[in-house]
Amino acid sequence: MFKYALPVMALLISGCGTVAAVATVYTVGEIVSVATTDRTIDDHVTSSIKKQDCSVYRWFQGKEYCKEIPPDPVPEKESKKYCYRSLGGINCYTEPLKNQNDYLLNP
Repeated sequence: MFKYALPVMALLISGCGTVAAVATVYTVGEIVSVATTDRTIDDHVTSSIKKQDCSVYRWFQGKEYCKEIPPDPVPEKESKKYCYRSLGGINCYTEPLKNQNDYLLNP
């Protein structure tokens, strides 16, 4: 990574190369962003401001530019299981069995 630092710093320090260097870095950033997320840097900024999923790539396909972000699904709460040791193995129930506490595996 440090082998690229010197040429980038040289471009940034030089007067004429500053605009070209910034444009090059921005262009590379755009390419990486579109290749990995199908959204440009401006799309990411717009998405964070509007709190929506915005993509110019989707807009070019004739779809809407911004769409609502679906909420994360709420995981279902798993009910407690009461498992008892029996002659045939282990049996589990959703409610505790009366007078079977000696055989309860998960108190």
